[in-house]
Amino acid sequence: MWLVPHGSQMKKYSLSTFNKHKEWKLIIAPHVIGEDHLKSILSLIKEKKVVRYTQATEENVSDADVLIIDCFGLLSSIYHYGDVAYVGGGFGVGIHNVLEAAVWDMPVLFGPNNKHFAEAQGLLHDGGGFEVFDSESFQFIDKSLCRRRRVPCNLWEYCWCLC
Repeated sequence: MWLVPHGSQMKKYSLSTFNKHKEWKLIIAPHVIGEDHLKSILSLIKEKKVVRYTQATEENVSDADVLIIDCFGLLSSIYHYGDVAYVGGGFGVGIHNVLEAAVWDMPVLFGPNNKHFAEAQGLLHDGGGFEVFDSESFQFIDKSLCRRRRVPCNLWEYCWCLC
């Protein structure tokens, strides 16, 4: 299961990679949950069954490829479902909370503008954090994590959480 952020540069990198892997699962927890924004996210997801959290039932969520968290206050409790997290930020001024994901002993990906954040620097130093610069580095990290057995190599077990 992958957990990844939604927004900025990584939206196009992560969703284009996700669309190439039919066996992957995705959880998206966007910062903006207005209908127009949710529709823009949905337009980027190709050939996947999508369920919104507020409309989820036990039946439809078990068959879903994508779960969109369309309400606030759930993100920190969702991370434990993942194997990898991509947290938001790192392409502008700051990054989002890397510790919420790291506490679940999963690799955490984030953008390159993280030098002023001790938690991100600690994760990079200890091998639990990975900088993503562009789509090529994103794909390289994905392959590297699988080779290092930091994530399951049965890709159907992946789930991204775009936060």
